[in-house]
Amino acid sequence: MNYKVEKTFTQNMYEERLKSRFFEIINLINAQKLNITDEKEIFHIMKIMMAVTFQNLVHVFARDLSIEYALNTFSLEINLLKKGLNKEEAK
Repeated sequence: MNYKVEKTFTQNMYEERLKSRFFEIINLINAQKLNITDEKEIFHIMKIMMAVTFQNLVHVFARDLSIEYALNTFSLEINLLKKGLNKEEAK
């Protein structure tokens, strides 16, 4: 088996396992507390959360930041996401 064939097979197995884990995680989420319409949006929320989390982890190690500073930054970014970016006009 050459490298391309092996990579194709393992990539498909990896994607199936990832899909399976995704559905396990979705079942743990109380979607009624989220402003979403379907599972597709949950997937994108998870991608955003992972991006924020990993970006903060990278900054902690790359810039040798204190845990307190990193947690404050992470909390600020998560709270901004929770609050939303669009400011609604007063009615």
